[in-house]
Amino acid sequence: WVAGKKEGRGTFHYYNGMVKVGRYKADADVGEGARWSADRATAWRVSDGQPGEAISLEEAARVAERVGLPVPGASA
Repeated sequence: WVAGKKEGRGTFHYYNGMVKVGRYKADADVGEGARWSADRATAWRVSDGQPGEAISLEEAARVAERVGLPVPGASA
């Protein structure tokens, strides 16, 4: 957080168990990211905060690596 706004890379946990990794600039999602279902069995590409096509779990792991964050663990 910088001046009360999301800044840099981060992991966002949704109330329903889904998780997204990506980068933020002045509170906005920017660039490439990935989102996982609550059970972590399905993943989607994210571009500037907008969900895109379904991708393999392996590709989602590569996206997380490029962002510089670990693949999120399974929700409880």
